[in-house]
Amino acid sequence: TGMIDALKKKNVDLAILSAMTYVMADKEVPVKVLLKKTWSNGAFYYSCLVVKANSGIKNIKDLKNKKIAYVDEKSTSGYLYPQVHLKKKNISDSYFKSVIFSGNHAASIELLETGKVDAVAVFADDEKATIGAWGRFAKSKNFKVKVLWVSEPIPNDPIVVRQAFYDENPKLTHEIMY
Repeated sequence: TGMIDALKKKNVDLAILSAMTYVMADKEVPVKVLLKKTWSNGAFYYSCLVVKANSGIKNIKDLKNKKIAYVDEKSTSGYLYPQVHLKKKNISDSYFKSVIFSGNHAASIELLETGKVDAVAVFADDEKATIGAWGRFAKSKNFKVKVLWVSEPIPNDPIVVRQAFYDENPKLTHEIMY
């Protein structure tokens, strides 16, 4: 919401937006996508539910009465995609012992690594979730996770420019891009 407001007020001309924020921003302020590939090695990233590898949790049904952490209610991979998947399986928040919103992917991984939660919803860079938030943010190099679920591809977070800025400064915008 803050980034969208900043774009509308012309306090920000260029921004990196999550997929969800981009959809919301595009409805409120015209933006032009400059680059779609920002975080992973491809045009897409994925959402996944992961647990500690040695947790004994084998599937989503094993999460009953366990603690889960999501990133934020507006996080595409850290909440929205997992929620859709869980709802399809008739699993609501009451299925879990507790639900926590950590604020970011790094904090979710820390909660899992320290045992404060049993599962987290975070991003993965590839469709098999061999690389993801745990590899980037875990404190221990030996930290291992078990992937319980991986989403369909999610379009990568775009770098955008306000359309009006682009229209007034096309040469500058292209120089910034390169």
